[in-house]
Amino acid sequence: MRHYSSGEWLAFKEGHYDELTSGKMEEHLYACESCMEIFLETFNADDLQAAEKLIPADFTPRTMELLTSSSTGKPSLSQKPKTPNVQNLFLYYVAAAMLTLFFMGGGVFQSLVDNYDHLSSAAVNIERQTTKETTILDWSGVVAEKTAGWIADFENRNHEEVSK
Repeated sequence: MRHYSSGEWLAFKEGHYDELTSGKMEEHLYACESCMEIFLETFNADDLQAAEKLIPADFTPRTMELLTSSSTGKPSLSQKPKTPNVQNLFLYYVAAAMLTLFFMGGGVFQSLVDNYDHLSSAAVNIERQTTKETTILDWSGVVAEKTAGWIADFENRNHEEVSK
């Protein structure tokens, strides 16, 4: 690990280095305590006075107030954690049951079962593609072809059932 001299840290503080060098030096400060001490020694009374002008007078009291108010906002151990509203859970279950009945009545699940062989072979064909680029480039075409085939098969089956 390369350590920097006090002159280099002074130049760093005054902004004489490019971004790459400054970034490396800043990372070094996080890891090296002795260089951090040298860097902090480059600050003098004038630097402290300039910093005091930037920081408002009520900074410390406001910060302490924010810290104490945020610490009191935590729930105590005696408070029970919030439980979900039973009525909301019931509504979710009712909605899920309604969707299930709707899909079953519409034949969605049955068509998935009937077309399982077709869908599984399509999935195997997609997995067999060797390169990622081919998969990305041909994906929309494969989806369009498979969808068109599935729709045609679905229409043929419905047409056969209607004609019986």
